[in-house]
Amino acid sequence: MRKLIIALSGLASLATAAIAQPTSDIPLSVATPTASLSEGEAALARALTDYIPHVMRQHSTPGLAIAVSQDRRIIYDAGFGYKDIQSRAPMTADTTFFTGSMAKTVVAFAAMQLVEEGVLELDVPVNQYLTAFQIENPLGGGDVTLRHLLTHQTGLSTNPGGGLFPAEQPVPLLEEHLTNSYENAPEFNLLYHGTLSPTWGAPVGEKWQYSNRGTATIGYLVEIMNPDGLSLEAYLDQKVFGPLSMNDTQHPVLITEEYTRADLWERRSLGNTRVGQFLFGDSHKIGLEAPAGGIITTVSDFVRLPMAFIEGGTLDGGTIAAPETIEAMLTPAFDVGDYDQGLMWKLDRDENDHPFRFWHPGGAPNGHTNVFGGWPALGMATVMHTNSWPISSGRYEDMYQIEDFILRWKAEEQELGHPPEFRSWAWKTSYVLALLSVEAEASVGTPRSHFEEYLDTRITLGSVRYGHPSMSNLWDENGFRAGVTDAFPATGEVTMSHIENLANGGLAISKGDFLEIYANLGGAGSMIPNFWE
Repeated sequence: MRKLIIALSGLASLATAAIAQPTSDIPLSVATPTASLSEGEAALARALTDYIPHVMRQHSTPGLAIAVSQDRRIIYDAGFGYKDIQSRAPMTADTTFFTGSMAKTVVAFAAMQLVEEGVLELDVPVNQYLTAFQIENPLGGGDVTLRHLLTHQTGLSTNPGGGLFPAEQPVPLLEEHLTNSYENAPEFNLLYHGTLSPTWGAPVGEKWQYSNRGTATIGYLVEIMNPDGLSLEAYLDQKVFGPLSMNDTQHPVLITEEYTRADLWERRSLGNTRVGQFLFGDSHKIGLEAPAGGIITTVSDFVRLPMAFIEGGTLDGGTIAAPETIEAMLTPAFDVGDYDQGLMWKLDRDENDHPFRFWHPGGAPNGHTNVFGGWPALGMATVMHTNSWPISSGRYEDMYQIEDFILRWKAEEQELGHPPEFRSWAWKTSYVLALLSVEAEASVGTPRSHFEEYLDTRITLGSVRYGHPSMSNLWDENGFRAGVTDAFPATGEVTMSHIENLANGGLAISKGDFLEIYANLGGAGSMIPNFWE
């Protein structure tokens, strides 16, 4: 067994390195008025408004937009930080952004609409629909079907970005690009300009390999096969975005100013590449395989898609599919490793008391990362956008952390039967600091009387450490005093059994919040059996 706590001074120095700026330096714009929310919804909104800036500081996220829905209503949509770090223009819920690969689920859904209508079939060779080119996997395995395309099993090698070019460079439209790609296969895996891997990496159906080109092919099939002869952009507008009242959403032919609605282009978030805590403004790039990542939208618009999936294909009177089509897309096809693969959607398993989730991330090395999805059992959906593309590590971690916070909040609300008491993240952090401080002293036999004698001095030093401008967002004297009170038993000295009882049900904050704060402060391991499991 390992010790629960390491020295407080070491923890504080680690925490200092992770903090970039105080709360007041992060602009906030909340669109949904609290007055329109239930008590529980308003409590969650307040908690998110307090919590998200801390996550952004931890990950050096310049700007973040979020929308949360509950039971067919958007209960929270907000922007934090900056959509343009150079001009300091604030991020808002109305800021537009490029979805990246989240668009794959929309294009896949459009194909499933045509399956529902009998225009396309899941398990027949797609070559019977194609005339401009044919798809032949030289490694064998049989014919490529729509199901293979929807589950990344065509054998196409992974091609991140789908071919990104500077906006000023002329690029071919989709049919020309796909024709060239399939007819000149050895030359058209653009990963490291074709020097890292071949276009085809496995026989058809043998291996899961995430492919932008495969999804671009799905979009092309929708365009050439829909009975109304609509372009992909017009089809999505009429058959998906329109019925769901997604009025601030477009799938342009190419993501350029020329093809994008002026009102959406002018409100767009500008991307940044991030290395550690360093940010570099990134230039806009064009993806050749637009159906794999070419939607511009807002968080409050895009959250309506998972809302409709949760409701079986209907939302606010608009119907986009039959429930059977939705169910087919959210049925696991096979195990990818960390999740199951559905028809394009990623599907989390219902394990460890976590509710089932369907989801998909998105982003591109032009400076954006995004995540969206839904929890049907909770009636909840979320969309998040950040204008940060981490190069080295940590991609999506800020948004996954916020998702985990929402799940913890909902679980605690369900267990209590009412919304949890609001305590700021600064209060919670100071509470944990007190617990660590008391336990560190008790572990070496320091008597209670000595700790209590020097408590005010300790608080004064804590307020100096955490109260100066770069750390003020993590210090709350009341939280620290509450932690000291809880850490000591009613009488006598701190014992191991008291620490164990406290950790397993006696904390004033949730275990999940404690573990997150403890990890952020540099803690690892525990002398309390099963506490980390």
